[in-house]
Amino acid sequence: MKFNNLRASYKLWRAIFSLLLAMLLVTVWTQTQTRQVNATNDRQVAQFEAAIATATGWRGMADMAVSMDIYSVLTTDEAQSQIFEGRAAQRNAQINLLQKRMHQAAATPADKAALGLISRTRADIGGLGGMVQQMKVARDAEASQVFIDNDYQPRAVAYLDAIDKYLALQVQQRDAAKQAAQAARDHVAGVAMASTALVCALGVLLAQWLVRSNTLPLVPHLASVPKPSRPVARAVAQPPIAQAPLPTKTMVRPALVKPPAPGPRRPVALTAAKPIQPAAAAKKGAGDWESI
Repeated sequence: MKFNNLRASYKLWRAIFSLLLAMLLVTVWTQTQTRQVNATNDRQVAQFEAAIATATGWRGMADMAVSMDIYSVLTTDEAQSQIFEGRAAQRNAQINLLQKRMHQAAATPADKAALGLISRTRADIGGLGGMVQQMKVARDAEASQVFIDNDYQPRAVAYLDAIDKYLALQVQQRDAAKQAAQAARDHVAGVAMASTALVCALGVLLAQWLVRSNTLPLVPHLASVPKPSRPVARAVAQPPIAQAPLPTKTMVRPALVKPPAPGPRRPVALTAAKPIQPAAAAKKGAGDWESI
């Protein structure tokens, strides 16, 4: 009987192919999901890192611009006042470009709200431009100091605090994106492990199905086979009787018997022969010829 005649090899091949296909699907899905999660995380983290770097530069330029405005108001030297005013104008021009770019890159409602707060606080400082020019023209040190302490300084602090809040928001969003990406990777790993366990269970079920599909068709044939009688069954069930080993034949060589020594020889008496008669010899010879 050939193994192919039972069609078990075809069933086994289908089972193995199904398991391999399931493992391939699990592997492809895991790799695809992991790649998507990593790509999304890298893109978000890069975006937040760029926003953090931009906000850090914005914070430094805003601090310098505010300091230049304060120095230009408090100084009594006209040349130094113009130098400070020129540097403040340069920083404000750079801040205008940064602020425009940050508004365009804002994607979340929290970013837009933080940028709106920065714009309002900066506009409050810009509203003091007329008073700043009046203080520069008057050159009154006491009045200028009162103006800086009561009007300009609180608005400048609010402006810088708004930038700090935006910077902290970007750091918080970056950390949240990293945590979400890690949670997504853990979820993908958990689903992959569950899928692998499911494939293993499917392999066990397929193995059981193969065994049953090959043994169940033989049950009717085995049922039709007559059962052995009770004495025969008892004899079959009993252990075999140990047989004694057969005796081995041994060959006994006969003992060598020494022949007896020869005795003394006895003398033999010699008798004289009787003479043969010629007539009897002739007659005997004739009879012999006749018999021939």
